[in-house]
Amino acid sequence: MLRRITSKSEADYLVSVDHCYELAQYTKAQIEAMIDNRNYLVLGYYQQDCLCGYACVCLHDDQWELDKIVLMPQYRQLAIGSALMSTLVNDAHDHGIDSILLEVDAANSVALKLYEKFDFKLIHTRKNYYGNNRDALILERVMK
Repeated sequence: MLRRITSKSEADYLVSVDHCYELAQYTKAQIEAMIDNRNYLVLGYYQQDCLCGYACVCLHDDQWELDKIVLMPQYRQLAIGSALMSTLVNDAHDHGIDSILLEVDAANSVALKLYEKFDFKLIHTRKNYYGNNRDALILERVMK
């Protein structure tokens, strides 16, 4: 089940999902601030009241920026990432958004495959952005 997260009481669950990965972890305070901020959408995916993953999107007037999409490791490869992305793309379309932007590590082949499935295109490369010769790719999905 997908639903918008609107209560700061769920911040601890989001932190636990986020901290399954070593890069770009949000603090509890950052997550609470995003939940409270009307310019952010935090969308959670639940199975039997268990948070499996979430997506965080910064909402600008005519463009959304996907800050993060993350799943608990045991829920990967179950189409949950696709469900989150599909909901975000459909919501962006319904709100008349021109495009969705995101940044992804060039070495993250699983994420790149997901974004390619949803018609995201490379618009810029930030060379060595993460250090150790790891580039950041800026992708965009133009809404039609």
